[in-house]
Amino acid sequence: MIEPLQKRRYAKWLTQPLALELLKLDNERKWHYQNILNCCHIGLVSEGRIKMHYCKSRLCLVCARIKTASMLNKYYPDLKNRKMRMVTLTSANVPLKELSGRIAFMKEKFMYVRRLNTRVTGTPINGL
Repeated sequence: MIEPLQKRRYAKWLTQPLALELLKLDNERKWHYQNILNCCHIGLVSEGRIKMHYCKSRLCLVCARIKTASMLNKYYPDLKNRKMRMVTLTSANVPLKELSGRIAFMKEKFMYVRRLNTRVTGTPINGL
């Protein structure tokens, strides 16, 4: 039980400086940043379990980890019996006026890779 709490504490430690800097902006989202600071602030122990309040913000690493885990559990039944590989396609940042052209270029190259893979292996690429 201690290890998950240590991981949560570390994620909270990483999130705090970001939330504090955002809080200094003093804009209309100030309440949101305050919620991030108060996320997992107090834990109540009852019946051998710890109950905490979560902010459910995408900026909070604790809540983002929980959301990621729940999404993985949601998709796991569909993905568990498949042979998969993780592929990440990246590109250098481009100016805004070149963005649509770069996206079209990347789509074209990805379609080329799909066709080539299907021709060579006989199995089309299927993915998320």
